Amino acid sequence: MVNQTWLERERIEPRCDKRPRANLMQLYRLLPRSNCAKCGYAACMAFAAALREGETKMGHCPVLEQPSFDANRSSLLRMMEPAES
Repeated sequence: MVNQTWLERERIEPRCDKRPRANLMQLYRLLPRSNCAKCGYAACMAFAAALREGETKMGHCPVLEQPSFDANRSSLLRMMEPAES
């Protein structure tokens, strides 16, 4: 992939626009909001902020891994995925 990118470097147009960050409250509402601290953060709001900044991953929240949070986890993944080019 790196070699192919190098070969096509003259045709590649860099994107300089910034991807909008996920809304903190929207992230928080999709979390368990149990403030259990199993993720290493004192509260789910702190975890949501760290998640938005890329300082942690969703997998660090064991409660979010439970089957009852499948829909929330899917929504979080969509919110956090990089913008399409």
